[in-house]
Amino acid sequence: MDLLPDGLTARPPTMDDVEAVVALLREDEAAVSGGAITTVGDIASDWARPSVDLATHAVLVHDGARLVGYADQHRGRAWAAVAPGATGRGIGTALLAWTEVSARGSGQDVVGQTVADMADPAKQLLAANGYTPRWHSWVFSIPLGEHIAPPVLPQGVAVRPMQRPQEDHAVHVVIQTAFGEWPDRNEPTPFEDWRVAHLEREDVEVLVALVDDVVVGAAVCLDEGEGEGWVEQLAVDRGHRGQGLARALLQQAFHDFAVRGCATAGLSTDSRTGAKALYEHVGMVVTSTWTRWARDLTDR
Repeated sequence: MDLLPDGLTARPPTMDDVEAVVALLREDEAAVSGGAITTVGDIASDWARPSVDLATHAVLVHDGARLVGYADQHRGRAWAAVAPGATGRGIGTALLAWTEVSARGSGQDVVGQTVADMADPAKQLLAANGYTPRWHSWVFSIPLGEHIAPPVLPQGVAVRPMQRPQEDHAVHVVIQTAFGEWPDRNEPTPFEDWRVAHLEREDVEVLVALVDDVVVGAAVCLDEGEGEGWVEQLAVDRGHRGQGLARALLQQAFHDFAVRGCATAGLSTDSRTGAKALYEHVGMVVTSTWTRWARDLTDR
């Protein structure tokens, strides 16, 4: 691993490292944004995707037996974290360089990271290495309770849990088609990658919106533990927008989370989607702001 400070070692992770990596990521998140959101299910499902090769798509940095750094890169989307007590030693610089090597090796032209706006050292490092802001992201939250009622559905619309496996492909198409409308969006996530990352999790429930028994909308919902539900993905077919389906899916998700005892529900979105107003309209508030920093790998 290039630029790794003396005395530190690097190696690819194995599935046995999931809990240690999550502990590091949550420690980093709490330090830079005030709240830890990554779960074991998040990392385990990401690593299990068929297109992920841990030998080339992720790296651990150790100081002796202590895990002090982690990075991954997949399809140009990178993530890096340094243990709060190990900052200032050049680990972040080494991890950044590793993400670029990994991205080039997998044929990517662009690599980037989404960083909390209050993470000034990370932003300074990215800017110094030729990264520029590309879009903004927000994490939203809403308190739940007995006041959360099921949605009042538009006429002819049904919302229910998806039926597996017969609706797997239909939900994938709705989500990937909708997400594909965003500017600067990567190519669609392959079905098997999406299925493993989202449908095979123990903490997932997927809601679908149907018109004439056809899936036209979906919400991928996660029980994050610690009293929080999380809407991981939300999409509605273009031809059925403007009818309140996204709102209905959100309200059903909030109701289901409340029934299961969750105190809050959250989600994230970015400025490419145009969905910020929807989430504010249903009563959600922004709890943290983030920016996507990226650079073109063809410029050096």
